Amino acid sequence: MFKIRLLILLLVNVLVLSCTNTQKNNYKFKLEYVGGELDGLIYSNILKSYLGSLKMYDQLSQYVIHTEITHTTNLYISNVNNTSDREKVNSYIRFFVIDEILNCKVYEYENQIDQFYVLTPNINFSSNKI
Repeated sequence: MFKIRLLILLLVNVLVLSCTNTQKNNYKFKLEYVGGELDGLIYSNILKSYLGSLKMYDQLSQYVIHTEITHTTNLYISNVNNTSDREKVNSYIRFFVIDEILNCKVYEYENQIDQFYVLTPNINFSSNKI
């Protein structure tokens, strides 16, 4: 008897929760030209595909996404015996969403990432010697 009451209460809870009103996000965005040569093209395609899969991409939308991508590289440390170099790559991304009707920024985000790469010729590895 206890199990039957418990199952009835569970069924009532499921029905009540399934009939609640869920609010959907109706924002749609369009994308402006993304600079940054090849990286900008790749980023633009990825962003369009993500927005399209979420059904948030619309060319006629009032919200426009502006994006900037830049990279700078420089030699960070040169090894004393010239067997390897370290290259520092700074990547900077900034994007903001503009409402074209109200002519104001709705959202802004920027981030900078620093990475290091070790560059060495293959003659310096002991595994490459015969």
